[in-house]
Amino acid sequence: GQGAWLPWPVVAHLARLRLSGSAWQVLFLLASTSCRYGGRDVRLSTAEIAERTGLPARTAKAALAALIRAGHVRRPSRYRRLVVAAVPPAPAATAPRPNTPPPPPDG
Repeated sequence: GQGAWLPWPVVAHLARLRLSGSAWQVLFLLASTSCRYGGRDVRLSTAEIAERTGLPARTAKAALAALIRAGHVRRPSRYRRLVVAAVPPAPAATAPRPNTPPPPPDG
């Protein structure tokens, strides 16, 4: 089935926040979506956020703006990319890139 596991530090952080109901709904959606995909950026439009939370589009947009102003969410670029501050980022890829020489041996 589909689901999301939230790491305990994320839960502990979210539990201490004092947010309006709509901001809480939006932040919970974004945090659980990011955790579901291993800490990756959330790629949802404001319309998709409104649809998934059941909030009117204007309310979802205002809640998202409030979360960004408060530093709980940031938008690293345009076009639907959102990062939740409480969620640890996805680990960087560790596979070597093609045509990259191996690191020198320790010695």
